[in-house]
Amino acid sequence: MVICEGFLQLTTPEFRGDRDYVFPGENHFLYWKTSSSLWNSKLAEYQESNIIIVPINWAFHSDTGENYDFGEHRPEANLAKLVQTAKNNGKEIIFLVAITPSPFLPNGGIPHLLARNISISESNISTAAIDSEGRINKMFSFFDPRLFKNYVKFLEALSGHFSSTGVDVDVWTVTNCYYDQDVLYSYFSDYSNTFTSGLSRFLSIKMQEAEKKGESFQISSQEEEQNLRKEYYDSVYSLYAETAREHLSANWAGHFNMLFLGGRISNIGARAFEVDDVWQYCHDVFRGLCDGIITSSILLPLGVKRGALARILSELVEMTAIPNLLLSGRKTSEEEMAFRQLELFSIYEKDLFSIHSGWSSLHLYKFLSSNYGHTYRRVLVNEQDHPSSTQIHFFTGDLVDEKIFSRILEIFMNGGSVILDTSAMNNEFVQKMELFVLENNLQVERVNFMAIVNNISLGDGRLIYFSGEALASLPSSKILSFWEKIVSTFSLYHCQIVGGDGVECFWRTRPSLAAELSYSEVRRVGLYNPTSYRKKVKLSFMKNFALMKIVDETNAKVVSRQNEIEVDFSPNGSISIDFGVFGD
Repeated sequence: MVICEGFLQLTTPEFRGDRDYVFPGENHFLYWKTSSSLWNSKLAEYQESNIIIVPINWAFHSDTGENYDFGEHRPEANLAKLVQTAKNNGKEIIFLVAITPSPFLPNGGIPHLLARNISISESNISTAAIDSEGRINKMFSFFDPRLFKNYVKFLEALSGHFSSTGVDVDVWTVTNCYYDQDVLYSYFSDYSNTFTSGLSRFLSIKMQEAEKKGESFQISSQEEEQNLRKEYYDSVYSLYAETAREHLSANWAGHFNMLFLGGRISNIGARAFEVDDVWQYCHDVFRGLCDGIITSSILLPLGVKRGALARILSELVEMTAIPNLLLSGRKTSEEEMAFRQLELFSIYEKDLFSIHSGWSSLHLYKFLSSNYGHTYRRVLVNEQDHPSSTQIHFFTGDLVDEKIFSRILEIFMNGGSVILDTSAMNNEFVQKMELFVLENNLQVERVNFMAIVNNISLGDGRLIYFSGEALASLPSSKILSFWEKIVSTFSLYHCQIVGGDGVECFWRTRPSLAAELSYSEVRRVGLYNPTSYRKKVKLSFMKNFALMKIVDETNAKVVSRQNEIEVDFSPNGSISIDFGVFGD
């Protein structure tokens, strides 16, 4: 059964072929699930992409964590042979090495003799996930010092195999994660006694260091305790990440987060009754794209990955997100002209996994999702680059230090737009802001609209700042009206989409081709109805938009009028519409 918006929908069971186990989705190839003698034929038959993503199964290469097999005993463990087989078929292998438990593998992917301390969730239950075959995989704590020692041995053996056999393909490290009620969680997270014991040792060292300096060490508040817990968590997580990068440096290409649909603990009970919330899976994909995360459907049964969800995974993950991330910096000219995610807004955060986001409490994400689709991107504040298409940058005052203050001014001085919530901003930078305004003889427009809003303009640059504390006590409807008023003061080219509750939309963009030079860019909106109901959507577009074509029309009827398109969706319907966008 499949559940859509709370209603059960019967589906016909489908035979799972061998290919479904070996290629479970999103270009993944599970080399340990088939004979190495079949690698050549399976890779030759796979035509969806030339990029083959191969997660490395730590436990497959060692039962104990001490001795490793990379083809010496079992040919299926020979990763160098796999790379050569792929090259012979015109395919490119990209290896993934997890620095967290992996929910699609027994014991989270660690050798069974190392699976000693079960990871515990914040709600005090064992962390686990159910895979596509109905098996429950328990996660084990990465805060176990013995596990880390053997993880280092694994990295040494893996890098030795690569160097001795001349493997020269990219290796990415990954953090495996999942969403629960729109909050991002890592499988690295742990509240077990193993974590608590490590935290106690960490605090003891802190205390000893303080005593050596003649200082006192006391935890005087719950907030201070939480900060110390996070400091310990981050230090261990960084230890795994840095150790992996160091040992794999010859092949290391970068790090990213991977989202697993169906990876919540609550999905175990739902799957036991053959109930899957398809709309939630689709929603999580879009949320992941806005967080810069690659989505995997490897945990989902084949029968669930149909209709709108299948098209979302193919069009937005396989064809857009994966190549844009994994092939960044070495695309062909043809790939450079392909569609990529439209990112009008960059929202800077200290931690993507934090449940305490100032912008969430001010309903910014709700406003942008409702009015501008998924055209925002959450960006870690320490990232060096920001999306080139960003038109408005959002910062909170607690993030502002010398570096961030300079970045805000740089964006503004270069003609960009910044919205800054000055709540919790250090008074030093409040004074620096005032000094910057005086030294550059800038005019500040002040408007009292639910909060004192300050607006500064310099050429094309805009800087709006206000205190979000003034909005915190207001009802959500008023805060949404605040954002509508503020964002409407910017000249954003966008289409309004009305109706169709449950219909998801996603915007992509590409440069204009030689025959399209009258346009500054081409935008494609994908509309998807993953519900089991008929839905009607009306799309109104500005004079800067010219309808080019309607593509990939599935279970949808379109009526086009001047500056308006109406789409009538059947269940699991979808459609893509291309617009040429005129510049100023």
